[in-house]
Amino acid sequence: MTYQTRKGIVLTTVCGQYVLVAAKRARENCPYITEINETAADCWRRLEQGCSQDQLVSHLAELYEIPDPALVKKDVSNLLQRFLEEGYIIAV
Repeated sequence: MTYQTRKGIVLTTVCGQYVLVAAKRARENCPYITEINETAADCWRRLEQGCSQDQLVSHLAELYEIPDPALVKKDVSNLLQRFLEEGYIIAV
């Protein structure tokens, strides 16, 4: 599945922590600010570039040298589900 990041969401760092900040009209659809970890921030950047769920899984499996991408799939699914539920991304 492919996802699109909602317009008006900015990934930034505050005091060394990654946060997603909803600006302007995006605040109507998601929390104003949410903290995420470094891996989630990496996924966010890739989602902004149009990566699919399968591409995220492959990337993380390679990055963390996990031989079976299926082990990564559940974590990626959980992250994407969180982003969807909070309104930061849209399924396309």
